[in-house]
Amino acid sequence: MVIVELLVNFVIAFLLCAFVHEGGHYLVAKCFGKTIHFKFDMAKLFGWIPIPRWIWYMPEDLSKNKQKVVALSGFGMELIVSSLLWFAGWYYAYIVWFFHIGLYPFYAGEANDFKFLV
Repeated sequence: MVIVELLVNFVIAFLLCAFVHEGGHYLVAKCFGKTIHFKFDMAKLFGWIPIPRWIWYMPEDLSKNKQKVVALSGFGMELIVSSLLWFAGWYYAYIVWFFHIGLYPFYAGEANDFKFLV
């Protein structure tokens, strides 16, 4: 039973982190008067482990600084919410965030949020 509870908590944390991450991009773009559209895709972690993900497209008519803010808002919002949950005693979201940001470069490919930072 403990393993089932652990798995359920990690699945909930994974879905919550994904929703909060993409929601961060969406809300910040909306603050700049733009709308982001998403599409579902499968990525490959280390080239062979399938990872479900949502891909979004940066509005092209944003300044470079605003593009950086929109790009960083996904992980930023995810960090804020998962940290609040950590302090509330629910550690799963923060653990998922930690692994998400650590593994992200190994599966993001062309749809990488960090490409807007250069």
